[in-house]
Order: sequence, then C-alpha cells, then structure tokens
Amino acid sequence: MSNLPYKIHDALTARRRQRNSVSVQSETQAEPIFQSGALPSKEYPRMPRVALPLPAESNVTLHEALAKRKSAHNVIAEPLPLPALGTILHTLSENDRGTRRYPSGGAKYPIETYLLVQRVEGLERGAYHYHPHSHALEHLWDIPEPLDLFVNVNSWAEKARAVLIFTAGWWKNNDKYQDFGYLLGMLEAGHAAQNVILAASAVDVPTCPLGGFNDDVAASLLDLDLKIEQPIYALTLN
Repeated sequence: MSNLPYKIHDALTARRRQRNSVSVQSETQAEPIFQSGALPSKEYPRMPRVALPLPAESNVTLHEALAKRKSAHNVIAEPLPLPALGTILHTLSENDRGTRRYPSGGAKYPIETYLLVQRVEGLERGAYHYHPHSHALEHLWDIPEPLDLFVNVNSWAEKARAVLIFTAGWWKNNDKYQDFGYLLGMLEAGHAAQNVILAASAVDVPTCPLGGFNDDVAASLLDLDLKIEQPIYALTLN
C-alpha cells in the first residue's frame, strides 16, 4: 500500500509548524482570522446571468435529509426542476453577513463552483459559473456531447442532468496560509459538497460525489488557467 498521502500530509504539516513557530504572533496581530468581509467570488461580467429561485419552505428535517442521503448512480430522464437547483445552490450562496453558508479558513473562499448543464428546466445546455453574491448562474458557453469527462471511470455519470465542479484558486488563501492553504481548501470543498448533498437529498435529487474524472477535460470545458485555478471535485445531480 502506498504511503504517499501520509508523506504529503507530513510535509505540509511540518512546513506549517515551522512557519507558525516564527510568525504566528505577528500574523495574528496584523490579520485576524474573523474578517469583516470575504474575498469576492470570481465573476464573468460579460456573460448573461440567470437568477435562480430562492429555496421554498420545506417540511423535510435535517434528520430526514441525512437518513435519505446516499450516493446514487441512477440517472433520471426528466429535466432537473429549476427550483430544486436553486435550493441546492443556495447552500453555497452568501448570507446577509457577507460570508458563505459553509466554513472557510480565514474566510478566504478559494473554492469556485461551476455547473455543466445537460438537462435542467429553463437553462440551455452549457457551462455555467455560480455567482454566490447574487445567487445566479453566469452562462459561459456551449459544451460538447458527450462530455468525455468521465471516460474510463464513472462512465455512467456522462448522462447526469448536471455536473457540479468545484475548482480551487489557491492564490486566495496562499498569502495567509501558504502550503497549509491546500489542506484548508480541500476541507472547504468537502464542507460545500455536504451542503449540496443534503439539500439535494431534501428535494429528492439523486447525487453522487466523485473524485474520479478527467482533470484535463474539466479544465478545457471550463477554460481554466491551471496555473491559478484547478478542478478538484465533481458531484453529479442525477
């Protein structure tokens, strides 16, 4: 069994300890962890923006959503209702304090959210970016068919009604946390994904979180500059 993940974690932890032993006091005085506002999300001002519905009142309890949650491979033929999508993505939006609905180290929010839409009511097929401040989707461009995002791994996911992709812009938290920012960003993606999964469970949308996808295809579909932004996580909305 490979011990590479343990070596990566050990190396990052060692660097963090070395850095903190020297500078943690001055850094705390200069920049408190709880800031008055978050760094702005990436946005595409020239692209058309589609407002999403706000969540409707629900009688589903957190306990019921947790009980129903499971990773599903069944793909529904009917289009995904736009109100359901609005409820799901609202869990990633900004709240009235200017922060998000999930934790982020130092409120840096290096994680961005994209959506590859194949069958969603009221939306054209294509790539979208979620804008958390306005709770809206920015329509970027068309996407090919098939996606070829899950070639040779998780091929069933090619037919998902939508694929949510989290990317990481490490520059957002690198200045404060350096190497440790990588671990914080991955944790943040997990927090955000759980929001999505539980909200989807509450509105009866099958989901499956996937680490296995073609990174190069994802970067091409989203036109990412891999030097500053990388795809790290995918979730299907089936």
